Amino acid sequence: MTQKIFRLLSLMMVAFFLVSAAGFAEASAQSSPLSRGYVGVVLGDTDSQDGVAIDTVLRRSPAYAAGIKDGDRILSVNGEAVRTPGKVQTLFRSQPVGRVLLLDIARDEETLRFEVGLTESPASSEVHRLHLQGFDAPDISLHDLDGEAIAIADLHDRPVVLEFWATWCTVCRQVSRKLEEAVDAAPDAFHVLAVTSEDVSTVQEHLTTRPMKLDIAIDDKNRTHDAFLVNSYPLVAVIDTDGTVRDVATSLSQIDEIIAALSEPDSPSQKEREPESED
Repeated sequence: MTQKIFRLLSLMMVAFFLVSAAGFAEASAQSSPLSRGYVGVVLGDTDSQDGVAIDTVLRRSPAYAAGIKDGDRILSVNGEAVRTPGKVQTLFRSQPVGRVLLLDIARDEETLRFEVGLTESPASSEVHRLHLQGFDAPDISLHDLDGEAIAIADLHDRPVVLEFWATWCTVCRQVSRKLEEAVDAAPDAFHVLAVTSEDVSTVQEHLTTRPMKLDIAIDDKNRTHDAFLVNSYPLVAVIDTDGTVRDVATSLSQIDEIIAALSEPDSPSQKEREPESED
């Protein structure tokens, strides 16, 4: 798959490490007086322009609260000019929880200054929920094995489950089986799309030995993977009938909870139990 490197500036005790799948970079939170502060931005790659581009500002993060936006460019951190993502990472990682950063940001034709108060980093399993849960689902661009576009809007008669998977992912097979069993038990409760960024021929060859009952969706340009911040497999996201993200999970225990809730349509949804989103 295309290797687009996400640099999530969590800035914690553990150094950054790259994970497979979408090449998303993050670090694990540590509970310590020396814990690094959390900023909550995804940086673009080095380019020829001044500063460093911000691809995504993670919702409910310090950068989001400060008013920084997708597409802004970081020109300096605490007065020190930056030209590469690595330099930004180094400057951010040196700051502890509670510190206020001064960021000079280029937006359109203006240079703006933002104060960003660093907080404790969320656990890596919660980053997706904080960014996506309760908000409108990102744009989804998928097609089936025959190359036909999949219209998500046509599936909103009931919740849509996106299961991000790969042919080489053994844990994904457990998740797929559980989803297949849930669909068999309650066929009208929800839709499932098994989303992969691998090419059609690879998927078809895989299905000859490991057939799946789920509808396969191809994300050949990684747009949907990127939108859902997929950094490892499996990842399951649930989109409600109103188009909002109900829940996102990466661990088997969380995924089991999601499947159980979906199989009980009369129970209150996760969305109803969570606080209102910060639009």
